[in-house]
Amino acid sequence: MEWFNCTDPEQMLIIAAIIAIGISKNLSIDEINGIGNFLQLVGGNLITIATQRALNQEYCSPENNHSNKDIANSGSEEILD
Repeated sequence: MEWFNCTDPEQMLIIAAIIAIGISKNLSIDEINGIGNFLQLVGGNLITIATQRALNQEYCSPENNHSNKDIANSGSEEILD
């Protein structure tokens, strides 16, 4: 998806607006709301996946030598102190 990553931000906004207008044609307010809510849900899940992948790369890679047990123990030690 290199083309997507290299798209100008302003062009991305224009493309999104054109798509939204095209989708909303001939739909009721309720249908537009339903589709919009669904797309927001998808977007939120994509953000969660990206965040977790970034955390996994940072904390769970072999070169960092962290394990879930180490991370959990360090958190509990801070609470106990």
